[in-house]
Amino acid sequence: MYNQVGLNLLVTEYRGYGWSNGTPTVQAMFTDAETLFHELGAWLTFNNYSGPLFVMGRSLGSACAIDLAARHKNTIKGLIIESGFGDTLPLAASLGIQTNDIELTEAECFNNISKIAQVTKPTYILHGARDQLIPVNEAENLQSYCGARTKEFQIIPGADHNSTISSAGPFYFRAIKQFIDKVTGATNWRNRRRKSKETQ
Repeated sequence: MYNQVGLNLLVTEYRGYGWSNGTPTVQAMFTDAETLFHELGAWLTFNNYSGPLFVMGRSLGSACAIDLAARHKNTIKGLIIESGFGDTLPLAASLGIQTNDIELTEAECFNNISKIAQVTKPTYILHGARDQLIPVNEAENLQSYCGARTKEFQIIPGADHNSTISSAGPFYFRAIKQFIDKVTGATNWRNRRRKSKETQ
């Protein structure tokens, strides 16, 4: 579907999840994301591919995407977050983890709120209206604290944590495409080209 709207997407999963080996840890997630980011950049350069690069994170993956966007401001063009979270400890509590027994601060966890405040590139946040795993207010917090001057927030009616695409249907992909086109100026270019043809 991404290819059908003119986008290329590289999908990865963190170690210890899905078919991946290893043990997932907070630090391992960030380290793996950084390694992947550099490897992707090297591969694109080697194969003479150029063009705007966006990072996207869904659910737990939002932490890696936010971290990359905060640290690679001169490389990425924009950030897309789907079903993301702001604070780690409230999320852990909602999952049934006894956070009172955990002597950790947010800075020692994912620290998404602090990091997204450092993001300056255009940001698009999508969230299901009926997400019971990560409530909508978590996405609202990300939107509020995001340091980008250009940011958009989209609540998908009827969607829960795992049904944003099925609930939104084709709109999901069109919305992401429209956001990317606006950021890259592709929409303006197409409009100028169309108007130029109309006057010929």
